[in-house]
Amino acid sequence: RFSRENRGFFYWHNSCNIARLTAAIAAIAATAEIAEIKGEFVVKVRKITIIGGGNGGFAAAADLTIRGHEITLYELPDFRNGLAEVIEKGGIELETLPSNGLKGGFAKIHKITFDIEEALKASDIVFVIVPSNALETIAKLCAPHVRENQIITLCPANFGGSIMFRKVLKQNGCDK
Repeated sequence: RFSRENRGFFYWHNSCNIARLTAAIAAIAATAEIAEIKGEFVVKVRKITIIGGGNGGFAAAADLTIRGHEITLYELPDFRNGLAEVIEKGGIELETLPSNGLKGGFAKIHKITFDIEEALKASDIVFVIVPSNALETIAKLCAPHVRENQIITLCPANFGGSIMFRKVLKQNGCDK
């Protein structure tokens, strides 16, 4: 469950809040996928995998689900207990502030998995929302399962983290 007390998450600049994180993720997810239907703009539903079951991953998964996207949430098996409540409820309750532009509510998550192959197979866009010290581990796990033209975005991201993530993917057989 996310409330006003759970706002801090690292994204590009270390002091950004979850509202800015999810707004940035939504903008990336919606890129070039907006259509005008009967005078209204509609965002095409995207299949997105969120890697990481912490505050940032939960907030992004809930926000993008509420925006109409199909979300697969992946967490490392060692941290399975952190997803127990989400699994039990079948989703995430997202509470928001009126000033942040996000729509709150219950987000029924499409799929929750502890199998990285299943998680990556499910989507064309992947958001890795883990602490920076976990990026190498995640890159090693992802390497055998990354598909051609799959978009991977790192949150937190920095130039060095992106280079390291790509290097680890290549060292582990991923040249896509």
